[in-house]
Amino acid sequence: MRLSASIAVALGWITSASAFGVPDVLQKIEQKLPTRDAPPPKYFREASQYPHYDLRYFGEALEPHLQNAGIKVLMQTYLATFRDLGVQTWLMHGSLLGWWWGKKVMPWDLDADVSVTEADMYFLAAYHNMTIYYYQYDGCPEGCFFQLEINPYHKYRERDDYMNFIDARWIDMQNGLFIDITAARYDPGHEMGDGVMYDKHDHEFKDKYIFPLLDTTFESVQAKIPYRYKEILASEYGKGALSKTDYHEYDPPMQRVCVSMRADKGLVTDSTQKRCSGFL
Repeated sequence: MRLSASIAVALGWITSASAFGVPDVLQKIEQKLPTRDAPPPKYFREASQYPHYDLRYFGEALEPHLQNAGIKVLMQTYLATFRDLGVQTWLMHGSLLGWWWGKKVMPWDLDADVSVTEADMYFLAAYHNMTIYYYQYDGCPEGCFFQLEINPYHKYRERDDYMNFIDARWIDMQNGLFIDITAARYDPGHEMGDGVMYDKHDHEFKDKYIFPLLDTTFESVQAKIPYRYKEILASEYGKGALSKTDYHEYDPPMQRVCVSMRADKGLVTDSTQKRCSGFL
C-alpha cells in the first residue's frame, strides 16, 4: 500500500507538471538547487546608505570629523589588541597612504584597511572569533567595547566571492564603525609563478613586497607596514599620491599631518623628512 501511494503521488506530480511543461518545471527546480562551488551569500551587513557602519550597532551617522576620530580610535585599539594576541597585521591601502603622509589616519578618511596572513585568519577564527574587548581612553572614560568578528566564508578562496571580500572586522560596538581586515592568500597556480599573494578584493602582490614586515608606529601605536611600501603605494595610487599635497581636494597645513622627526624613533623615510622639514 505504501508503495502504491508513493507511485500515485509521483504520477500525480508528473500529471500536474505536464500542465506547465516538464522542461519548465525542471528548469525552475534546477534554478533553486545550490550550484557546486558557488560563492556564498553575503555575511557582513552594513547600515543602509551608510556602508562604513555595522547594521547591528548603528544608531545614527556621525559627523565626518567625528567619524574620522572614531577610525583613529579603532586603529589604536585594533593594533594594540593584535599585538597582545601575537598576530602580525599590517597597514594597507588608504591606511598605508596615511602612514606615508604622517603616520596618521588621513583627515578625510572614513574607514581603514589592514591585512593578516591566511594562516592567521584561520587562527583568529578558531580562537578569537566574536571576542569582545574593553578599552578606556579620553573619548570614553567609562570604557567602550570592541568586537572582533571573522567572516565564516573566509575559507572560500575564490576571487568571485564579491559579497565577502572582507574576511573579518574590528567593530566599535558603540556606534557600528569598523575596520576591514583582509587575508593575504597565496595563489599557487598563478601565471607569474611562486610567491604571488592576493585578497578577495582582487589586489595582487608578490610576497617579497610584503615580507619581512617593518616596525613603525601609526596613530602613536606600534604598527607594521609592508617591506616595499613605496612600490605598493605607487602601484595602487600612482606616484603622484606620494608627493602631491592637494590630493583629495583637501589641503590642510602640512604641520597637521607631519610627524616630529626629533621625537620619532621609528621608521621615517627621506621623502617624509623633506616634506615636513619646513614645519619642524
